[in-house]
Amino acid sequence: MNEILEKTLNLVYSSKRRMPAHFNCWKERTQSFGIDFEPLNIEADYNMASEVYNSSFSELPDTKIKLSESERDAVRVCGENIMVGTFILAKLGGNNMIGEMRKIIIDTAISNFESQIKNIKNVLSFDAVSEFFDHCIEYSLSVHDGWSK
Repeated sequence: MNEILEKTLNLVYSSKRRMPAHFNCWKERTQSFGIDFEPLNIEADYNMASEVYNSSFSELPDTKIKLSESERDAVRVCGENIMVGTFILAKLGGNNMIGEMRKIIIDTAISNFESQIKNIKNVLSFDAVSEFFDHCIEYSLSVHDGWSK
Protein backbone atom coordinates (compact mmCIF):
# COMPACT_ATOMS: atom_id res chain seq x y z
CA MET A 1 0.00 0.00 0.00
CA ASN A 2 1.18 3.50 -0.81
CA GLU A 3 2.73 5.39 2.15
CA ILE A 4 0.36 8.37 1.81
CA LEU A 5 -2.71 6.12 1.66
CA GLU A 6 -1.47 4.13 4.66
CA LYS A 7 -0.88 7.32 6.68
CA THR A 8 -4.35 8.56 5.74
CA LEU A 9 -6.08 5.35 6.80
CA ASN A 10 -4.10 5.25 10.05
CA LEU A 11 -5.29 8.81 10.81
CA VAL A 12 -8.90 8.03 9.86
CA TYR A 13 -8.98 4.98 12.11
CA SER A 14 -7.12 6.72 14.94
CA SER A 15 -10.38 8.44 15.87
CA LYS A 16 -11.91 7.09 19.07
CA ARG A 17 -15.32 8.72 18.52
CA ARG A 18 -18.23 6.53 19.56
CA MET A 19 -20.90 8.70 17.98
CA PRO A 20 -21.24 10.75 14.80
CA ALA A 21 -18.61 13.47 14.52
CA HIS A 22 -21.49 15.98 14.57
CA PHE A 23 -22.00 15.10 18.27
CA ASN A 24 -18.39 14.34 19.18
CA CYS A 25 -16.40 16.73 21.39
CA TRP A 26 -12.62 16.59 21.21
CA LYS A 27 -10.20 18.99 22.84
CA GLU A 28 -11.70 22.48 22.33
CA ARG A 29 -13.86 21.31 19.43
CA THR A 30 -17.60 20.80 19.73
CA GLN A 31 -18.12 18.92 16.46
CA SER A 32 -15.13 16.85 15.51
CA PHE A 33 -13.82 13.70 13.92
CA GLY A 34 -11.35 13.52 16.82
CA ILE A 35 -8.31 13.19 14.57
CA ASP A 36 -4.99 14.83 15.34
CA PHE A 37 -3.96 16.19 11.93
CA GLU A 38 -2.85 19.82 11.98
CA PRO A 39 -4.38 20.86 8.62
CA LEU A 40 -7.76 19.67 9.95
CA ASN A 41 -8.55 22.95 11.69
CA ILE A 42 -11.58 23.72 13.84
CA GLU A 43 -13.57 25.22 10.96
CA ALA A 44 -12.95 22.32 8.55
CA ASP A 45 -13.65 19.76 11.28
CA TYR A 46 -16.93 21.47 12.23
CA ASN A 47 -18.13 22.00 8.64
CA MET A 48 -17.40 18.45 7.50
CA ALA A 49 -18.87 16.86 10.67
CA SER A 50 -22.05 18.90 10.23
CA GLU A 51 -22.31 18.18 6.52
CA VAL A 52 -22.09 14.41 6.90
CA TYR A 53 -24.72 14.35 9.62
CA ASN A 54 -27.09 16.77 7.94
CA SER A 55 -26.75 14.93 4.62
CA SER A 56 -27.66 11.58 6.17
CA PHE A 57 -31.01 10.08 5.46
CA SER A 58 -33.51 7.53 6.73
CA GLU A 59 -35.10 6.86 3.38
CA LEU A 60 -32.99 6.68 0.28
CA PRO A 61 -33.90 9.39 -2.24
CA ASP A 62 -35.97 8.30 -5.21
CA THR A 63 -36.50 4.83 -3.76
CA LYS A 64 -38.87 3.13 -1.38
CA ILE A 65 -36.03 1.59 0.59
CA LYS A 66 -36.12 2.51 4.27
CA LEU A 67 -32.93 2.10 6.26
CA SER A 68 -32.98 0.88 9.82
CA GLU A 69 -31.25 2.99 12.46
CA SER A 70 -28.23 0.68 12.47
CA GLU A 71 -28.02 0.80 8.65
CA ARG A 72 -28.18 4.62 8.73
CA ASP A 73 -25.45 4.69 11.37
CA ALA A 74 -23.23 2.43 9.26
CA VAL A 75 -23.75 4.65 6.19
CA ARG A 76 -23.00 7.74 8.29
CA VAL A 77 -19.79 6.26 9.79
CA CYS A 78 -18.63 5.21 6.34
CA GLY A 79 -19.45 8.67 4.92
CA GLU A 80 -17.59 10.37 7.77
CA ASN A 81 -14.52 8.23 7.20
CA ILE A 82 -14.64 8.85 3.46
CA MET A 83 -15.04 12.60 4.00
CA VAL A 84 -12.22 13.05 6.50
CA GLY A 85 -10.03 10.58 4.60
CA THR A 86 -10.51 12.58 1.41
CA PHE A 87 -9.53 15.77 3.24
CA ILE A 88 -6.37 14.15 4.63
CA LEU A 89 -5.42 12.58 1.28
CA ALA A 90 -5.89 15.90 -0.50
CA LYS A 91 -3.72 17.69 2.07
CA LEU A 92 -1.02 15.04 1.62
CA GLY A 93 -1.18 15.28 -2.18
CA GLY A 94 -2.83 11.92 -2.72
CA ASN A 95 -5.95 12.95 -4.67
CA ASN A 96 -5.30 10.16 -7.16
CA MET A 97 -5.87 7.58 -4.38
CA ILE A 98 -9.33 8.73 -3.27
CA GLY A 99 -11.09 5.91 -5.13
CA GLU A 100 -8.81 3.29 -3.61
CA MET A 101 -9.26 4.79 -0.13
CA ARG A 102 -13.04 4.83 -0.58
CA LYS A 103 -13.05 1.13 -1.47
CA ILE A 104 -10.89 0.25 1.55
CA ILE A 105 -13.14 2.26 3.89
CA ILE A 106 -16.28 0.59 2.50
CA ASP A 107 -14.70 -2.88 2.74
CA THR A 108 -13.64 -2.13 6.32
CA ALA A 109 -17.17 -0.98 7.18
CA ILE A 110 -18.60 -4.17 5.72
CA SER A 111 -16.18 -6.21 7.79
CA ASN A 112 -16.90 -4.18 10.95
CA PHE A 113 -20.69 -4.24 10.64
CA GLU A 114 -21.50 -7.57 8.96
CA SER A 115 -22.05 -9.43 12.24
CA GLN A 116 -24.63 -6.82 13.33
CA ILE A 117 -26.16 -5.88 9.96
CA LYS A 118 -26.66 -8.91 7.73
CA ASN A 119 -27.29 -6.92 4.53
CA ILE A 120 -24.59 -4.27 5.06
CA LYS A 121 -22.85 -5.10 1.80
CA ASN A 122 -26.08 -4.44 -0.11
CA VAL A 123 -26.84 -1.25 1.84
CA LEU A 124 -23.39 0.22 1.14
CA SER A 125 -23.75 -0.58 -2.56
CA PHE A 126 -27.14 1.12 -3.13
CA ASP A 127 -26.89 3.83 -5.80
CA ALA A 128 -28.20 6.50 -3.42
CA VAL A 129 -25.60 5.55 -0.79
CA SER A 130 -22.89 5.70 -3.44
CA GLU A 131 -24.14 9.17 -4.39
CA PHE A 132 -23.97 10.17 -0.72
CA PHE A 133 -20.34 8.99 -0.61
CA ASP A 134 -19.66 10.98 -3.80
CA HIS A 135 -21.12 14.03 -2.04
CA CYS A 136 -18.85 13.42 0.97
CA ILE A 137 -15.82 13.39 -1.33
CA GLU A 138 -16.89 16.50 -3.25
CA TYR A 139 -17.70 18.46 -0.11
CA SER A 140 -14.41 17.46 1.51
CA LEU A 141 -12.46 18.61 -1.53
CA SER A 142 -14.30 21.93 -1.46
CA VAL A 143 -13.32 22.38 2.21
CA HIS A 144 -9.75 21.43 1.33
CA ASP A 145 -9.74 24.10 -1.36
CA GLY A 146 -10.86 26.70 1.19
CA TRP A 147 -14.54 26.84 0.39
CA SER A 148 -17.20 25.66 2.81
CA LYS A 149 -20.93 26.08 3.10
